[in-house]
Amino acid sequence: MVNSTAQLSVEAHARAVRYIKEHARPVERALYAFAFEDGSNDAVVTALTPYQREDGGFALIEADFTSDTSSVLATIYALRLLCEVGSGEEFAARAMRYIVESYDPHYKSWPIIPAHDNSAPHAPWWHYGAEFGKDWNFFLDNPRPEVLAYLYQCPSEVPTKLRESATREVASRLPQLEKLAINEYQCYLRLAATDSIPATLKVLLDQRLPELAHSSIETDSSKWHQYCTRPLDVIHSPRSILYADFQEQVEANLHFAIAQQGEDGSWTPNWNWGETYPEAWREAKKQWQGVLTLEHLQILRTFDCLPS
Repeated sequence: MVNSTAQLSVEAHARAVRYIKEHARPVERALYAFAFEDGSNDAVVTALTPYQREDGGFALIEADFTSDTSSVLATIYALRLLCEVGSGEEFAARAMRYIVESYDPHYKSWPIIPAHDNSAPHAPWWHYGAEFGKDWNFFLDNPRPEVLAYLYQCPSEVPTKLRESATREVASRLPQLEKLAINEYQCYLRLAATDSIPATLKVLLDQRLPELAHSSIETDSSKWHQYCTRPLDVIHSPRSILYADFQEQVEANLHFAIAQQGEDGSWTPNWNWGETYPEAWREAKKQWQGVLTLEHLQILRTFDCLPS
């Protein structure tokens, strides 16, 4: 039990739930029902089905990238949800076949999105060019650690040599890291939360992630309105290996998060697409509001901040 003074009011909680049920995508509605109302995990799988393509990969589920072609970005998003609800083994197996085929031996990693002609609306950071791989640090920290997590969680379609090689590469990179961006840190956290990874890798992650937290987490609350790694972005539970070192900042972030709820009950992304694709961004923003509202309710519940 966490003795937090941050509390979402009954009325604000009701507005958040209403927003999800009336405005979120079917997948977030199914996830909410699963997490809060004893809903079926099969309903989550059903909601994910339209996003899976013939090659086993997923597309369109990540709102900032609207290409109808499969991507590792969308596929690991779907795998994350399938693992969360513990269902959809057939879908996961097909997705893992796509993941295995997407491995790039030159990068020793997985390109987060495929080469594309930039015709589909997308966030500026998904604009594809000659330097895309270099700009994304050759995908070594995003998505490789999270992909490795699924190589262990869904191993039936995964060549042992590929999993072992990726494990060695990730383990050798960890000591070199000095700072991680938000999505990179989350990739390593998802790997660290995977029970089936080798004990030596688990020990290394448990050592390095708290060390990296002090250079990666923004503790200045005046900057939390900007795009940065806020405490709650990577500390989702008091059981986190990071919680003891950042307890005060987590408490402040809980108060901040509650204050950011909109009048309509939703939470809004603290990023945007700038001047690109304004109509598509409005739709993407709405989709993100459903995702973020569900995430906030889940985190607030974990820290005992929801009304009883």
